[in-house]
Parts: sequence; C-alpha cells; structure tokens
Amino acid sequence: MFLVTTSFQKRVAQSEIAQKTARRSMLAVLTATFCLSAALIISYSTYSVAFAGTAASAALTPATGQWQASYDTVNVRSGPGTNSGIIGQVHKGDIIQAKAKNANGWYQIAWKGGTGWIAGWCVKAYQQSSTASGQSGTQNASRGLTADIISIAKRFLGKPYSYGANGPSSFDCSGFVRYVYSLWGVNLPRVANDQARAGQKVSPSVPGDLVFFSDRKDGYITHVGIYVGNNSFIHAASFKGVTITSLDDSWYKSRYVGARRIL
Repeated sequence: MFLVTTSFQKRVAQSEIAQKTARRSMLAVLTATFCLSAALIISYSTYSVAFAGTAASAALTPATGQWQASYDTVNVRSGPGTNSGIIGQVHKGDIIQAKAKNANGWYQIAWKGGTGWIAGWCVKAYQQSSTASGQSGTQNASRGLTADIISIAKRFLGKPYSYGANGPSSFDCSGFVRYVYSLWGVNLPRVANDQARAGQKVSPSVPGDLVFFSDRKDGYITHVGIYVGNNSFIHAASFKGVTITSLDDSWYKSRYVGARRIL
C-alpha cells in the first residue's frame, strides 16, 4: 500500500511539473509574440509617418505666374484646405501671385508679406492682353497689376482717417498705402518718409505710382497717396478719410515732392 501511494504521488508531482513547464513555455511564446507584434506596429507606424511626410513634401510643387479670382469673393486660408482658418479674401478680377501648388489643387500665394492658400478651382490663369503698338508683355502685365491695385484701393473709399491706423476699418496715409499693397503681396515700409525710398523715382503717369508730399522745411515726407490716373490720387486724408483728390488741388500742389513706382 505504501509503495502504491508513493508511486502515485510521484506521478502527480511529475504531472504538475510538466504542467508548470508547459505554462512557462506558453507564456514565453505569448511574450515573444507580443514583443514581435509591438515591434512590427512601431516599425509600420514609423514607416507610415515617414512615407506620409515624404508624400506631403513631394506633393507641393513650385508654381509661377499670375492668377485671377473667378468669383465675387474667394477666401484666403492659412493652409491648403477648407478646414484651415480664413485669413483674408480676394475678389473677382483680383490678380494673385502663385508660389506653389499641392496635389489637391490648392495654390500657395503671396499674402500680406507672407503666404496664404487659395483653392485652385476659384481662380483662373491671368491673361495678358497684347496691344497694336507692340508693347512688351512685361509692360502690359505691369499695367494689369497696377490697375488691380487701384481697384483694391477704391474698395476703401469713405473709410475714416485715424492716425497710426493700419486698416482695414480705418487708416492713416501711409497705413492705407501699405495695406493696399500688402493685399497684393508687396511689403512696403510703414512710414511715408521710408516709403519714399522704395521703388524707382518717376513722374506720376501710371496708376499705382506713389505720390509724396511734405509740409516741412527739411523736406521730410508727411503724406503719401496712390496715383489713380487723370492727375488724381487716392489717399487717407486727415479730415475726409479715404478719398480721391486732384494733384492740382492748391494745398497738395504746393507741397508735392515727387513720385515712386513700386510695380
């Protein structure tokens, strides 16, 4: 009886040892499988991120030329998509300078000294018209751009004058000029006296030329406006706000200093 019991106990003990060994082996297999799966997931995620980054970079291609807004109002956004915030607007006929294009048809454009994004389906290629006199495409393009500057400027007619104001609800003279040009992607100095050093010196003849005035003996520039043609200019006047005035006006004629061409 004693021998039978001892033999039985040995078999039970051996069975328990075998079960423990099997459980340990299974645990080791599960642990190895888990680690391998985790490694594969991490590797896949890293590859996916790297691939996505590469694809995004590759999708952005350089774009040159000028484009025109096709609709009455087109939103300019901070990024290439309708989920990106609206940072401004352009209007039908406005000319836009493209910098790059992504795979989804969004254009990166020059915007207020920086960049913005506009949907490609909201713009069309800007067509430069030729003239019988044989003027160069560059001259025609310049006229198109300056005409657009004037159309932008005239949108603010009647806005009040406020010293130091940068727009768009109110302006001072140099703030108005700087704001209008910034809407086309041209970054001008803030102060009229510094703006008088930008571009090239000309006699005002092309809409968009800047005209300067001084009421000081030392010639320091105290007022600036944008020439609109017909011997007139648009500006933010201290008592009238944004208005159009003739260069033959006695006050301005006696204080006229000169003009500069930016475009």
